[in-house]
Amino acid sequence: KELNGEIAIVEEYLPRQLSDDEIKRIVHEVIETNKFTAREMGAAMKLIMGKYIGVIDGKKVQMYLKEKLTS
Repeated sequence: KELNGEIAIVEEYLPRQLSDDEIKRIVHEVIETNKFTAREMGAAMKLIMGKYIGVIDGKKVQMYLKEKLTS
């Protein structure tokens, strides 16, 4: 119980993480705006992570980028 209370207090001060739908929208917009190809996935990742540092899950960004760029 005490640990859950401490976690809740800490979470109040952390920035809200973006939802999966928000991440998918951002990935789509970045790819379309910059015309990234599969070979430029690293550049797309760097751009997104730099802009949304602390509020976006890098593993999800990578997964959605790979999904979008290789389909």
